[in-house]
Amino acid sequence: MGEEKKYLFILFSLSFILFFARIWEPYLSGDPLKHALVSKEIIFTKDWLNLSLCYEPYLKKPPLYFWLIAISYKIFGISAFSARFFPALFGIFDAFLIYIMGKEIFKEKIYALVAALFFVINWHVLRLTTIVRMESILTFFILLNFYLLMKGKKYFILSGIPLGLGILTKGPLALLGILSFLIFCLLKRDFRFVSLQFLVGLFIAVFISFPWYIYQWIENRPFFTEFFGHQIGERITGTLSEGEKRNYIFYFYRLLTNFWPGLPFFIMGVYLFFKKKVFVKNDWWKAIFIYIIFVFVIINVPKEKFTRYLYYLYPAFAILCALSIKGLNMGKTFVKIICFLAFPYILAIIFYPHPFHKDKFKYCHDICKTIRNMDVNIKTRGLSELERCYFYFYCVKDLNKKPSILISKSENEFSLKKIKNSAPAE
Repeated sequence: MGEEKKYLFILFSLSFILFFARIWEPYLSGDPLKHALVSKEIIFTKDWLNLSLCYEPYLKKPPLYFWLIAISYKIFGISAFSARFFPALFGIFDAFLIYIMGKEIFKEKIYALVAALFFVINWHVLRLTTIVRMESILTFFILLNFYLLMKGKKYFILSGIPLGLGILTKGPLALLGILSFLIFCLLKRDFRFVSLQFLVGLFIAVFISFPWYIYQWIENRPFFTEFFGHQIGERITGTLSEGEKRNYIFYFYRLLTNFWPGLPFFIMGVYLFFKKKVFVKNDWWKAIFIYIIFVFVIINVPKEKFTRYLYYLYPAFAILCALSIKGLNMGKTFVKIICFLAFPYILAIIFYPHPFHKDKFKYCHDICKTIRNMDVNIKTRGLSELERCYFYFYCVKDLNKKPSILISKSENEFSLKKIKNSAPAE
């Protein structure tokens, strides 16, 4: 087996096992549960243009992420595993993209592998790729767009594809890659982006993403009020109240608690970055540094901050970790250590008897089992939004059936009642 094939085998094996080892767990809660239900409703309504949650319009996100989960449902059936499949798969894609970028930066495959492994063994990355979140998917589109732009004019046209897909995944946040590239070019006074190829790439991005937004503008204008006005605008001002208002040291603190085992190597990598002035001879290092600074500033703009947004930075941080290993001249030694330690780590993840993702709806299990055995659709009264999501996702097999059971909750007690004609429900 050739050297690179061996490296790719190591990377695929570790990333596949680590990212997929726990996605079988049945428990979803919070936003992941809502996202899983939105995608389930796509399957039953057959409406791929208008998202809904508990039969109400869901206006908080563009659709691509939910489309991918719905496709997974089509392939594997509706389950928590299927909902987690694409976030985990894109975690692997992210790792391979880091390897590809690492080859451009280090000019040595071993350190490209080291960078990718630092990403794969990061506990926070493992966590975010095994729940139903879009960070792994969006990060792949951002990084691929950035990578293709950095490769030069002949890749400018292709760069429009991940840019368009990213905009269709999470709107303006997909611009992180192209904006980092433009800042890099302007600071370097390199105007190679002023070209027909660059404009064609932008046109492709618009062609991919804008038809859905135009459709929403025509048919569902409240989406723009909710997504751009509330989800983006009010999150920036801190008036949305879907997260906690945090100060500017929040992400520094989260790096100290979440970026392990890479943190000491990252600190050393930053030190070597400036001491050895690696950015002087290699434009990729300049671009990576600009990407880190720009993304860090952008995620700090909203007053409501979320730890998961650090995922967009982890690929660049992993590359800096690899720089520290290069400075120690122990690339192959590090890979051997990781492979040696990975075996018990993998065994622990696979055979650990308790779920990583807690079941927060144990009190609903009995009534859920009853609903599933009856194979009926439901209406609800007095339930929280998450409780409604739980019942519709886990308990109702066919959302298209006419509701025949009313689930009511009063004083923390559930009751079932047959619906004769109609009953008021949420």
